[in-house]
Formats: sequence, structure tokens, C-alpha cells
Amino acid sequence: MKTLFALLLSGFTFSFTTPAQAFIYEMCSNDDVSFGVSGTSPAAADSCFGWTNQYGNPTVEKSMVESAFGTELDNAWVYVTKFDSATSTGNYGEVAFTLTASNNSQGGWKLSWNDPTGHTLPSQFDFAVVLKAGQGTGGYFFDDVYLPVNPNTGIGEFEVGIMNNRGIDLALSHMTLFLREGAEIPTPPDDPKNVPVPGTLTLLAGALFGLRRKSSQHLIGL
Repeated sequence: MKTLFALLLSGFTFSFTTPAQAFIYEMCSNDDVSFGVSGTSPAAADSCFGWTNQYGNPTVEKSMVESAFGTELDNAWVYVTKFDSATSTGNYGEVAFTLTASNNSQGGWKLSWNDPTGHTLPSQFDFAVVLKAGQGTGGYFFDDVYLPVNPNTGIGEFEVGIMNNRGIDLALSHMTLFLREGAEIPTPPDDPKNVPVPGTLTLLAGALFGLRRKSSQHLIGL
């Protein structure tokens, strides 16, 4: 002990480390993560990245999302919330979101939303769902997800794409949700019964009525 203390005083430092654990990273598949509004069948993601050994906080994950899924002028990706082990909440504008998931290598996840002001929903959003397990990250993109006022929940499934060196799938560490505005909801066509008759059709109808009246008068004259 005296020798160790003397070495420390003389400027020597010691670092006790363990061999780095090896991980097996799988290529992501759109089917790894699905989502659908309650009452509909969950659909697979439209695109994905990973799995990769790059991981970090939401700021790092946002950069990964922007790099993989692109950025749009005046429509940036917004960090909403991150699920670790308990229900998490966050906001996108005036809409409040609640996120829960299973802390397993695969399982279900659920998202609910509430628009207390009624100014935003129904709307379409682009989703970016980032999963982290061990020292790996995978991201999944959902294009133009329609969120109605009611129902206000959606469910899906997930599966991580990283294993330890014994081939055992790792459990989910956290799930992060990013949103941006999607395409505008198309305006439904007007009811044909309520569509006003164009002026040309009105004139044509008047002309036909006039011809019919003259024909009637001619027959009476006979």
C-alpha cells in the first residue's frame, strides 16, 4: 500500500478496465417497428437506419434522424419525448403526447395524444422513432401519419436489432419520438347536391325550356 501511495505521489496513474463487450449489429428492416391508430392495422415503417454503434442523447439522435430522413425548410424535426422505463410525456406545439413501451428486446408500444385547444388536430405528421439498446441505435421513419381527434391513441410493435456476443437480443433501453409536420389533409370534394349549377348550364336549361314552350304553342295552333 505504501508503494502504491508513493507511485501516485510521483505522478503515476492507474486505469482498471475490462475488455470491451462485443455486440452484433443487424441491418434494420422497416418491419422492425410498426404503428397504427387504434382501430386500424399497424403498418411498418417507410424507411429506417441502423443498427449502428452511434448513440447518445436526444440531440445526437436528432442529428442522426436529420441525416437519415432529411430536413425541410421551415419544418424541422422536433424532439417530443423519450421513454426510458416509465410513461413519458411531451408536446408538439399545442398537442400533448404520452409514450409507453415494453422494456424487452421486442414488444408493444403505445402513443396517445390530446389537443386541448382543438386548433391542431386532425393533422398529419412525419414520425421518427429511435430505439436504443446496449451500445446501438436504430431509427424508423413513418410518413404522413394521420392523427384524428378521436380515437386519440395508437399502438405498434418493435424489435431491437442488436445482440451481445452470445447471440442474445438486448432489451430496449429507451425509445425517442421526433415529429415534424406532414402533408396537408386533402379537402374532401363538395357534395354534388350542394354544388351550384354553372351559368352556362343555366342558360342551356333556359334555352331548352324556351324551345319546348314554342313547340307546345305550335301544336296548340294546329
